[in-house]
Amino acid sequence: MKKYIEPLIHVLFWLLVFYITYVNFGVRIRMVKAGETFEYTKTYKPFFLATVSIAIFFKALLFYGNAHILFPKLIESQNRRNHIIRVALFFALTLISSLLINYLIAYNFMEHEIGKGSALVSYSIFLHFLFLFLSVGYRLAKDWFKNELIKNQIVQEKLVTELNFLKAQINPHFLFNTLNNLYAEAHKLENKNVANGIAKLSHIMRYMIYDSNASFVSLDKEIKYLESYIALQKLRLSEQDPLDLKVDIATADTSVKVAPILFIPFVENAFKYGFDIENNSFIHITLKTAGNDILFTISNSKHQTNRIEEHSGVGLKNVIRRLSLLYPDKHELIIEDDTVKYTVRLRLQTQK
Repeated sequence: MKKYIEPLIHVLFWLLVFYITYVNFGVRIRMVKAGETFEYTKTYKPFFLATVSIAIFFKALLFYGNAHILFPKLIESQNRRNHIIRVALFFALTLISSLLINYLIAYNFMEHEIGKGSALVSYSIFLHFLFLFLSVGYRLAKDWFKNELIKNQIVQEKLVTELNFLKAQINPHFLFNTLNNLYAEAHKLENKNVANGIAKLSHIMRYMIYDSNASFVSLDKEIKYLESYIALQKLRLSEQDPLDLKVDIATADTSVKVAPILFIPFVENAFKYGFDIENNSFIHITLKTAGNDILFTISNSKHQTNRIEEHSGVGLKNVIRRLSLLYPDKHELIIEDDTVKYTVRLRLQTQK
C-alpha cells in the first residue's frame, strides 16, 4: 500500500494546482441584480480550460524532467557547467512553448479576455520558476530519505548478523586457546599437515570474529581469508581425487578496501556443489584488480547429484542483498548456470 502513497500525493498536488489556476483565471464572476438584492454568478470559460491544462502540463514536464533526469546528472557530474546550461535551456524551452501555445489560444479564441490572458502569462512565468526550485527541493529530499533508509537497512543487517553470530559462537578465548594447544601437539607429533590445518582454521575464525566486524577491510585480509579456506578444503582432498583446482588471487592490488566475507559464499558453494568424487570436476577461481575495480570470477562443474539451485539460494540471496546495500550502482553480478557449469562474475567499483 505504501508504494501508492507517493503517486497519489503527486496526483492530488497537480489537481490542486490546476484547480487554483483555473478558478483564478478560467472562471469569470459577475454580480447581477435579482429583485432587490445582488447575486454572484460564475461563467466558466472552456478555452481557459485548455490554456490552463497546457500551462500545467509544461510545469509538470519541467518539474519531473529536472527532478529525475537533469538535476541528478548535474549533482553526479564533474563538469557541472554544461549541465547547468542544459537545465537553463530546458527551462526556457518549456516556458516558451507554454507561452506560445497560450498566446495562440488567447488571441484566436479569447479576444475579449486579453487582460486576463496577460495576467495568466505573468502567473505562468512565476509558476515556472517556482516549480524549478520545487523540483530541486523534491529531488534533494527524495535522495536524503533514500540514503537514510539505506543507512538504517545496513545498520539493521549488521545487527542481525552480529546477533546470529553471537548466538552461534562459543567463547573465543577458549576456542583459540584450544586451537593453540592442538597446534602445539601436532607440531610435537611432527604432523605438518594437521598443524597447518589448525593454523588456517584459527586464522579463519579470528578473521570472522574480529576483522569482519569492520565495514571495510583491506583486500589483502580478504585474500588471506580465502587462501586459508581453500587450504582447509585441500586437506580433505587426495592426489587421486578428480578435481582440477586453479586459484589465481595473489596478483591483485591489495591496497583497495572491500566489504569483509563478500566472496566466501561463492567459494563455499563451489567446493560444496562443484566437486564429485566419482566424476571429473573443476573449480577455477580468479580475483584481480583493474584500477579501483575488483574483478572476481569463479566457475565450477555441475553434476546431476549436485543441484546448486536447490541448496545455495539463501546464501546467494544474502550476498546479493549485501551488494545492493553496500555497493548500490557500483557493482555488476552475472551468474551463468547451465547443465555442466556454474559461473559467477562479480565486478566491484571500490576505492583505495
